[in-house]
Amino acid sequence: MKPSGSPFGGASTVRLLFIVAIAVWPFIFGGGFALTVMSTAGLYAMVAMGLGLLLGQAGQISLGQAAFFGIGAFTAAVLSKSFGLPPLVGVIAGTALASVVALLIGRPILKLKGYFLALATLGLGEIFVVIARQHKHWFNGQVGVVSLPDFSIGGWNFASYRSQYYLVWVVALVTLLLTERALRSRVGRALRALSSSETAAFTLGVRTASWKLRTFVISAFMAGLAGGLYAFLIGAVQYGSFTGQLSLLVMIMVLVGGVGSQWGAVIGAILMSWLNYAFTGFATYQTALYALVLLLLLVFFPFGLMGIDRRYLDAVFRPIERVVALFFGWLPYIGARLAAARETGTVEAIAAVLSVDTAIARWTTIPVGRSAPNLGDPATPCDAPTAGPGERFLLLDDVTVQFGGVMAVNHVSLSISEGSISALLGPNGAGKTTLFNVISALQKPSGGHVFFRGNAIDKMHPAEVARLGLARTFQSMRLFANMSVLENVMVGRHRHEKAGFVAAALGVHKKEEAESRRRSLDALAVVGLEHLADWPVTALPYGQQRLVEIARALATEPRLLLLDEPAAGMNATEKKQLVERIAAIREAGVTVLLVEHDLSMVMAVSDAVNVLNFGSLIASGTPAEVQADPAVIEAYLGVKHGEEYGTLDAETVEAAHEAQARHKTDGVPVLDVRGISTKYGSVSAIRDISLGVYSGEIVAVLGSNGAGKTTMLRTISGLLRPYAGTVMYEGEDTTRLRAQEIANKGIGHVPEGRHVFPTLSVIDNLKLGTCCRTEKGQIAEDLDWVFEVFPGLADRRRQSAGTLSGGEQQMLAIGRGLMGRPKLMILDEPSMGLAPMLVEAIFEALVKLNTNGLTLLVVEQNAKLMLSIAHHAFVLQTGRVALSGTAAELVCDERVKALYLGHSNAECVEGVTN
Repeated sequence: MKPSGSPFGGASTVRLLFIVAIAVWPFIFGGGFALTVMSTAGLYAMVAMGLGLLLGQAGQISLGQAAFFGIGAFTAAVLSKSFGLPPLVGVIAGTALASVVALLIGRPILKLKGYFLALATLGLGEIFVVIARQHKHWFNGQVGVVSLPDFSIGGWNFASYRSQYYLVWVVALVTLLLTERALRSRVGRALRALSSSETAAFTLGVRTASWKLRTFVISAFMAGLAGGLYAFLIGAVQYGSFTGQLSLLVMIMVLVGGVGSQWGAVIGAILMSWLNYAFTGFATYQTALYALVLLLLLVFFPFGLMGIDRRYLDAVFRPIERVVALFFGWLPYIGARLAAARETGTVEAIAAVLSVDTAIARWTTIPVGRSAPNLGDPATPCDAPTAGPGERFLLLDDVTVQFGGVMAVNHVSLSISEGSISALLGPNGAGKTTLFNVISALQKPSGGHVFFRGNAIDKMHPAEVARLGLARTFQSMRLFANMSVLENVMVGRHRHEKAGFVAAALGVHKKEEAESRRRSLDALAVVGLEHLADWPVTALPYGQQRLVEIARALATEPRLLLLDEPAAGMNATEKKQLVERIAAIREAGVTVLLVEHDLSMVMAVSDAVNVLNFGSLIASGTPAEVQADPAVIEAYLGVKHGEEYGTLDAETVEAAHEAQARHKTDGVPVLDVRGISTKYGSVSAIRDISLGVYSGEIVAVLGSNGAGKTTMLRTISGLLRPYAGTVMYEGEDTTRLRAQEIANKGIGHVPEGRHVFPTLSVIDNLKLGTCCRTEKGQIAEDLDWVFEVFPGLADRRRQSAGTLSGGEQQMLAIGRGLMGRPKLMILDEPSMGLAPMLVEAIFEALVKLNTNGLTLLVVEQNAKLMLSIAHHAFVLQTGRVALSGTAAELVCDERVKALYLGHSNAECVEGVTN
């Protein structure tokens, strides 16, 4: 069952009740005042919905709604009063003019981002007021246009309060329903994608600049339409009514209702319209009162009224649905569906995950890169020129990338043959991801050229390169956190779809939407996640999120697939399954180029291997040739181990053995976890987990992705609050303490996924790790020690952390944790994203730290190395402790060997693996 969402997000009955309430309002509150307030609220709702599209969906902060509202109002008023045109013509003209102005200024202004965009759009309202003041002759030198005629359409006259009310709310609700339908389609996915990660949207073929402009124009259209109606509803317009203050009021409406919800914009508009009238008697304090209301709402409802967790309102909604069903005989089915959805989730788990062969067969029903004609755009892969028999599929010719004085890629030339699986290896910071960025056009080369299928792509836009049939994943994942798993994958279908705003709103592309859904589910089946389609992507563990990213790339039906560390965070069994899937993808006709640090995986799946070091290509050839190359061994595997990579040196192993031999587990554990259970929404992630960590131990936690390992660590360190059980540290109950309080007691946590501070330098990130230390005298010495363990960081100490490679960020995260000198250190996947030499260095450092008295609790997918240094280990499955014992016992356990070590890799000898 997936986690619960907003109470309104899926409650059709509540929405129906709202529409019914709007319909009967004039019969209950028939006075002119009540109807005028609600009519004004309906007009503001349209303006707020437009801003909601920009801010809540596309992530663009605009404060220019007042200008477009004013353009619509003044155009309609002037044409009607001064030129005698029918009111309807004036409204249409005002709406059109607002849209044209948005189209003209949108392209340059939308190049700005964040607060710069907000300031630029805020100026639009002031510019409008200045222009109106300078042309008072349009309205006879007055401050506005007065005595407007009643609005009419043909023989229908809207002179009464009630008729105006129904006119406004019919237009508002139709606008709401049309935009809601559009947002459930390709349009909504494109907007949410560019809001969440514009870079990832590029690589999926989303022309983000075009979608920003379209949304800006649609937003202006809605504001202009509302402005035109407003002129005739009020009967007069004044230019002082359309300043930036109105834009701020509309922004508050959106925030109060919920930034990501069109229904929230309507609710916010109604609430703030009534407050606006309620505060008219307190004009002196009106701004302060608005600020107070907004502050209270944001404190208690930070995601707006539509973001209230459904769990708190279930007791209200269930009786409402039953009552409605009693009065409307055709609603019981809807009520039953809603109740079932709340209990079981919108999409039930599939009974069994398809096999790789079956999933690949389904996915290739339409040949890869050859979509059906009715689904493709003008630039689908089938329309792109294909390299001839004598041409290289992907060719890099003397490519160079230079950042200031740093040569990230140094005159690299290589070629990839169509239908092959090629690997790109190299130590952390060697330039692998930079080269991937060049190939996918996210980074323009300083020199050289890149050719893909006969096209020079080094100067093309990333979206256009994606439309040629190139897809990729990212080292630092760029999933769309504001979407479900299935929606993330469906963004990959964007370039195969045609629906725009109007077509999506009218629902004329239902077959296209259904086909995209089917193809996306097929792509999820390829990676074994079809049963999680309706889950929020943020609720998945790290390893499964990587699989979602691969499925999203597959949904594009690529000709070339770039995989950047796809196996990071996976154990041996999961990596073996991934190898099978990559091989099957190649058999389906997709060329694969991957960056990966797991040498056994690379050697098992690759046809050719290329190795980078300090930005230069130092070796190319077959896996066997590269593996035996002395330059590769020295740069990547380490001269002390040669072909024996993935092992620890004799001194470290001996130290680990001695620690294991002298260690005793009597007395009271320093960390005592007693039956903790933690949920995400309504989903239990871990259940009744108990374990003990004694002083001086290294305790390993193993388990497949989704087993609950990260959730358990986050619960121990206070980042999550369990609903049952207790956590005791040094005899004190820390279950209800905040994370910073727990850190102050000596528990350091190095999280999964790095979480460095990107705008701070390396050295500033490291110094932040000392915040909980009471003594500061040895900080310089500790910095030197961290730079000794990770020499690559020493050369980049003044560099911003966000510009480091993924592996370097992993080193930085571990180093920052060490700088806190914790008594108990929790590490979540410390070796993830690191080259073999650094993996060995990490584990050797852990042994030295433990020898010096540091207690360690480590989640790690490299079970072979982890069990070689650990004292005790626990294996989690489906949120519970399935196995526990000494490391020596578990390394010889057939269940552990089969699940996590791999039969061919586990060598069991007297209590240790080498």
